Amino acid sequence: NLIAAIPPQAFSELITLEYLTFSDNPLATIPSNAFHGLISLTHWEFEDCRIVNVDPNWFRDLYFLTDLRLDGNLIQRLPVDAFNVLRRLMVLSISNNRIRNLNSNAFGSSLESLVLLYANGNGIRSVDDEIISRASRLSSLQLNNNNCVNQIFANVQGNLEEVRTALAECFRMFTGFIECTYVRVRNDYIC
Repeated sequence: NLIAAIPPQAFSELITLEYLTFSDNPLATIPSNAFHGLISLTHWEFEDCRIVNVDPNWFRDLYFLTDLRLDGNLIQRLPVDAFNVLRRLMVLSISNNRIRNLNSNAFGSSLESLVLLYANGNGIRSVDDEIISRASRLSSLQLNNNNCVNQIFANVQGNLEEVRTALAECFRMFTGFIECTYVRVRNDYIC
């Protein structure tokens, strides 16, 4: 079955639901209150749908969400405070969308718990330095197949202190290379 629409408050009775997967469905728009009541949800997967916009209200009741996957959609930007209420979010995967800029204002408090951030294949041109400096638990940032070769990470802290050195080595090796390439940092790949 292909699901093209989710009605408002569709899950309000499912307060013990922990995993929600709607991948490979033609969902372009989702009502703001569609996920109202999902207070136990820990994993949310909406991969390869047709989602264009992220509504911060989707996550309003998702206090325990730790894993959010929005890969393969048509998302062009992340609004201010998109993930702010997700204070336990550890994994965010937004690869293969159309996002051009990663701004820390989209993350808010969720940056403090974030461990893995996957943003491959978006055409990203810039990454806000605060994403790394405020994400003290971040151990893997993947930006493969983006346009971030000129990105400079300043004020790096936490588990990614070696990013600046690794990127500098990468740039020396691939002078003039338009797209990012892999650099191994503490067993993780970055740019």
